[in-house]
Amino acid sequence: MLDLSEAANYEATRLDIIQSTAQAYLNVLISKTQQEIQQDNLRLTLANLERAQFRYDIGSTDRSEVLRFETELGNDRQAVTNAQRDFRQARNSLNQLLHRPISEQFITREPGLSGPKIFGDQRLESFLNNNARLNTFANFLTKKSIENAPELVSLKNEILSQERLLLAAKRKRYIPDIDLTGSVNRIVDDSGARFPTEYDNDWSVGVQFSWTLYQGSHIRAEQSRETLRLQRLKLVYKQSSDDIETSTRNSIAQASASKINISYGQEAAEAARKTLDLVTDSYVRGKSSYIDLIDAQSAFLTARLAAANNQYEHLLDLIDVQRAIGFFDFYVSPAEENAWFEELNDFARTNRMN
Repeated sequence: MLDLSEAANYEATRLDIIQSTAQAYLNVLISKTQQEIQQDNLRLTLANLERAQFRYDIGSTDRSEVLRFETELGNDRQAVTNAQRDFRQARNSLNQLLHRPISEQFITREPGLSGPKIFGDQRLESFLNNNARLNTFANFLTKKSIENAPELVSLKNEILSQERLLLAAKRKRYIPDIDLTGSVNRIVDDSGARFPTEYDNDWSVGVQFSWTLYQGSHIRAEQSRETLRLQRLKLVYKQSSDDIETSTRNSIAQASASKINISYGQEAAEAARKTLDLVTDSYVRGKSSYIDLIDAQSAFLTARLAAANNQYEHLLDLIDVQRAIGFFDFYVSPAEENAWFEELNDFARTNRMN
């Protein structure tokens, strides 16, 4: 039982390492994207500064407008520097997790929403397009989380061991202890002995029975102690099971919401870009103020950062879901993938999903 518990603890550690590494890689991609967006925003500010300088040169505005864009330029340069710092730190953290040289550079690959073998599969769409199907999917994943959680496997083994200890404590009054003993001696050489031995082998076997009839309250106290330990383990198992179910359902709700937010974020970024184009054109023609242009650029920056992060946030949420159910789809074969969906469909039919 101890070996099984150790194996379960090892599996829990392995899953935690996979989760941490995947999160670290996505954090690298997030920081890299933020760096690129901040650099684009810096170029926009430089272009707007040139526009303001041109307006000042032809006498359409005063020096304060140019200075205002120079202030924005300083702030944007700081934002780029901070984004570059964040990217280097995220890269260093990933290298550390992978036991690579800390400062070593590497080429990243942008994942798509179809990247996860199972959770990016189109076959899941039918389970995500309404609340009833989503609830069925959540129930299935919760079932998988209880089955796969190595933490619960370890606790189950501890409970089985404790049940055996309790049974042994209860049997002490009417089942004796049996000890089997034995010994074998062999004389290799008796040269020089006054009386040579006739036999060079000597052996003995013994069986000892002991039966505890009375030990005061010791036996009863031992039974009570083992019973309390068993009850405690069962309570810990129930609490751990509830925690895993809550974590699974919360992760599913978060992943579902973050997926919806991807399209909303893209729509907001596109609207902000169009607004910036209109305000920029209006500013060049002298119909909008520099405050309008700065506000439009700031709104576009915020919308771009949010839209870019939404996809990574959804992938991070999927990582949390997979850790919650104790199963990562990075390593599944096509056969295992199909078997997973067959199990899901069987579960849906059993639960009469419409």
